[in-house]
Amino acid sequence: MFETNIDQEIRNFHLEIYDGFDVILEFAKSGHIDACGCLGLAYQFGLNCEIDADKSEYYLKFAAERGHAQSAHNLGTFYITHNIDLEASKFWFREARSLGFQPG
Repeated sequence: MFETNIDQEIRNFHLEIYDGFDVILEFAKSGHIDACGCLGLAYQFGLNCEIDADKSEYYLKFAAERGHAQSAHNLGTFYITHNIDLEASKFWFREARSLGFQPG
């Protein structure tokens, strides 16, 4: 995953500010797009939960398909990291750019 220390701190902040994983999970289950993006990363990296690639992909894709630029980028990275689908990865990186994502 291409990220900075700031990205890690932001993810940790998102998980902590809502009093942990369980609250993020409840928001995500209700369809909150930002929470879905955070939950996708939590499952990908095992932040306050077990690593679960299927759940990670599900929540990242849910958010990305609804216009969440960061999740679209993270989904592209997920597909590369897990050697799933290079074409899908390219698609989500392009989608992230079209949604206004700026790496860095």
